Amino acid sequence: MIRQLTSEDWLLWKAIRLEALEKVPEAFGSSFEEEISRSDESWQDSLKNSDVFGVFQGGELVGTAGIFYHQQVKLQHKAGLFGVYIKSRCRGLGLANKLIAKVIEHADTKVLQLYCAVVVGNTSALQLYQHHGFVQIGIEPRALKVSEQFYDEILMVRQLDEK
Repeated sequence: MIRQLTSEDWLLWKAIRLEALEKVPEAFGSSFEEEISRSDESWQDSLKNSDVFGVFQGGELVGTAGIFYHQQVKLQHKAGLFGVYIKSRCRGLGLANKLIAKVIEHADTKVLQLYCAVVVGNTSALQLYQHHGFVQIGIEPRALKVSEQFYDEILMVRQLDEK
């Protein structure tokens, strides 16, 4: 089952988000160290201020993907995809594919384009986004620095108003 998380789901969201940041730090702009210290209220607010979807199996949250929206008038036509993560034991089951489809369907009701970034070398994520119509628009060198290692990111966009 896939559904949008609410502020009541904040403990589930916190647990899977921290797991993702700890297990694959190079896949996210934020870090485990930054987010572990967030207040309970901050976690609750994050689910009010963004649209985060979760994949559940047997009542357990096993995957997430979120959409963040811009408040500035000139940027309100677009949104960013973030926090895409599937627990390792649940990968290869098509859950990410269904989750991204749901997120795109939802974003299509609110914005004209959705963008994301993928670390160079993450071919499974790159193929997933390409499958859903995202196209590469550039590469940001040294986009992330984890410990002493730099990671380049592939910048991608999906135009939702061009069917």
